Amino acid sequence: MEQGSLSKQDPTRSRPKLRDLRAACRSLTPVIVDLGPRQPKLASYMLSVEGRGAGAFLRLGPIAAEHIPDGVAGVVVRTTDPDRSLAVAARRIRRVDPSTAEIALEGARMDWLGPRPRARTVVEARDPMMLLVSSGLEGADVHVFPIVDLAEGACAIEAGRPPHPGTRLEWVQIVRDGAVVRRGAAVVEEVIPWRASSGAPRFRCRLRFVEREASPRARTYGLVEHPPRVKNLMELAATAAVGVWARAGDRRVACGSLAVEGATMRLRLGQPLGPAPKLTVGFELFTIHYELDARVLEASGSDVTLALPLYLRRRTRRRERRVEVPSGREIQVELDNRVAEHAIRRRLLDLSFGGLCFEADPAADVLWPGLRLEEARLTEGGESIALGPVEVRAVEQRDGRVLCHCAVSDPERLDVSRLSVLASRLEHPELLVHDGRDFRAMLDLYRRSHLLYDYMARSLEPLAPAAAFNWRRLHREGHDLVRTLVHVVPERGMDAAVSAVRAWDQGWIIQHFGVADGADQFRWSGELQRAIVDHVMLRPDGRFLFFFVSSKNTSMNAFYERFFEATGTSEAIEHGTVDFWARPPGRPRSQPAPDDGTVLRNMRQNEAALVARAAERALGPRTAAALSILPGSIDLPATRRVFQRIGLERSRTARIVSRRRTPQLALLSERLSPGINLTWMLGSHWLLPIHAGSSNGGAAVDRALATIEHEPAPSPYGERFVLVPRGHWPEALERRGWELRVTARTYVMNRAGLQRYHDYVADRYGSAGARLARRRMKERVG
Repeated sequence: MEQGSLSKQDPTRSRPKLRDLRAACRSLTPVIVDLGPRQPKLASYMLSVEGRGAGAFLRLGPIAAEHIPDGVAGVVVRTTDPDRSLAVAARRIRRVDPSTAEIALEGARMDWLGPRPRARTVVEARDPMMLLVSSGLEGADVHVFPIVDLAEGACAIEAGRPPHPGTRLEWVQIVRDGAVVRRGAAVVEEVIPWRASSGAPRFRCRLRFVEREASPRARTYGLVEHPPRVKNLMELAATAAVGVWARAGDRRVACGSLAVEGATMRLRLGQPLGPAPKLTVGFELFTIHYELDARVLEASGSDVTLALPLYLRRRTRRRERRVEVPSGREIQVELDNRVAEHAIRRRLLDLSFGGLCFEADPAADVLWPGLRLEEARLTEGGESIALGPVEVRAVEQRDGRVLCHCAVSDPERLDVSRLSVLASRLEHPELLVHDGRDFRAMLDLYRRSHLLYDYMARSLEPLAPAAAFNWRRLHREGHDLVRTLVHVVPERGMDAAVSAVRAWDQGWIIQHFGVADGADQFRWSGELQRAIVDHVMLRPDGRFLFFFVSSKNTSMNAFYERFFEATGTSEAIEHGTVDFWARPPGRPRSQPAPDDGTVLRNMRQNEAALVARAAERALGPRTAAALSILPGSIDLPATRRVFQRIGLERSRTARIVSRRRTPQLALLSERLSPGINLTWMLGSHWLLPIHAGSSNGGAAVDRALATIEHEPAPSPYGERFVLVPRGHWPEALERRGWELRVTARTYVMNRAGLQRYHDYVADRYGSAGARLARRRMKERVG
């Protein structure tokens, strides 16, 4: 990089001035810092311009300052805000502290960036679009990557562990809002090292599409090729005693048992095989379907010895996970076939929120791929669930039956609420959907699970009747707002539960997740997590899943950290840390904030983008999006309306603390009817820095805290709560009588990560459960 070189500058505009740079700082404009060849690019935000003339410098933060080498001979800073396309080329950058850097502006050159060289769509965290890669990455079954920009012939993705340049990805799909907008193959052209503002490693990968569209039947499988992984999956299938089938040519037979011994596996078939050089074997493990081709080493009657395969095929025909209908359930699918001029009523075999499979009648049903069937619905007893129109994707013969695979054509007409209940009952038959009755029993379960802390109980006790009423009303009338799943033992009652609430416009919170002492904690922890993720993942308003975990819960945090490392994509999960402070009643009234020019006022409409950027900088872009701290949704308009319809409150007000007309802090005050969130985190105040420092914030923090202390508390007990980014303003909070209750980790997943997480939970708990069963079997034999 030559000193002062800027690409794509706009020659039609006069050079920007220092005042333009100051305006960008007031807006907390995000930037990318280019340190030159062989150096990772660094993401950050413009904070301020300090000094004047030759001594002026630009301050950036947060930034991964430890990755700024000494003696950098030239640096270019480019904004990523399309409304403020500015670039600065300077000679020197220096570290101020681990999260702040300064760029000397003496001799620097500033320019407006010109238009992009080609049409591109910039994709932000608030509006997710993702790339699904079903094969082509070493050791991976399916990967999900966030797309950061998209053009006609190329796209850029963000990854934690990137593919190598030149890698051909044979089958990729671009998905937005659950719909596939492009399919085909792509080649990785460029991989650029990156560091997020938090310091987390990232890679920007540019992909070129090499096939505009491929046949949807061209690639129906991904591959598992890593030999240890292949053997581990086969051992788990044998230990878990899953249903296994085998096929020799066109003849398919069931298998009684599967065993793995060294480099071979033994199958006991339901009938003698006869001469066959190889077998195709299939099984379903942890909700995923696998197939393999194996060479026959020895056959004796119904017992067959096979060589372990080199790879497994992982079925990817339907993006959504399928739920099979047990043989004892008679669920019918009814479709209007206008070609045959009669309605089809057939037994449902499996379903997902993207499609279904039913057994067709070859003598009566006229079906072919691409045929549209109108007004599909599921019926069982007197209950009916609307699916809208479906399209036939495949018709196949299997074991003497004709199976018809269909895809939902119009997701807007899908009865998501009822279908999610049916899917939950089919896949998790031992879990019950809680109807809101017996709030006291739920509280007792939370106590036995060590979830109900003393401060929660004290604040809730004066509101117990109202809390029970609100909890019952939410579950009976707000089916689209809550899902609580419980496990019940007849002699003990409830011993495990988890709840999900739509707390923001496009985000759900998982809360009250606990398994009581004496219950099978390992089993129900995995089952509850899978089931609740199922629900959120299939909701049209479930773009984000958010939850808090106490930093003292080391085992759960370690579980999520391992998931974060295993996924290889930053989109799967974003995590941060916040401090939860409380001011108990009875504390001496603190002094009012001094009259030093600080002002607390309502947020103005034109400040919404600034508050959103402050939240993004302090909490992370996906966390800010999950919490609806975005222009147009900060006051939760959609969520407020749906809660109001059933007589409950869910709202947020946004205020600004400013000094000398410069916004210092954002004060976001959350309100939620009592009883719905026992931690009170959804009834607290968020305090987010804008231009205030992170150490004490001075008079701006005092002004915000004084306002909170003199406003009504969320409970008659009188305790008030504040959430702040980790390590912000501890001296000011303690000076005014606040106590640090808990330091909590925040976790956010969007749709790109929910399916990945579901598979991870199934694999982790399923693998560990299978190993535990194997160990117990050995102990019994011994």
